[in-house]
Amino acid sequence: MKKKTKPKHTVVTKSAEFLKKHPRAKSLTLAEDKDGFFVYTHRARSNSYKSPMTIPLSAVRFIASTS
Repeated sequence: MKKKTKPKHTVVTKSAEFLKKHPRAKSLTLAEDKDGFFVYTHRARSNSYKSPMTIPLSAVRFIASTS
C-alpha cells in the first residue's frame, strides 16, 4: 500500500475578480506552490504563474476541457 504524501501545494480561494476574468474556472481548483499559482483538475494542471490574474485564458480553457 502506498504512503500518502503531503501535498506540495495550497488551495487558494478564487476571488470575484479572478472568476470575472476566467468564468470557466468555476469548475477548476486554484492553488499555489513554491513556483507560483496554477489551476488544476484531477487530470491536468497548468504551468505556474506569478499571480492568479496572470494565468492566461488559454491555460484556463485547456485545463477546463480536461474535466
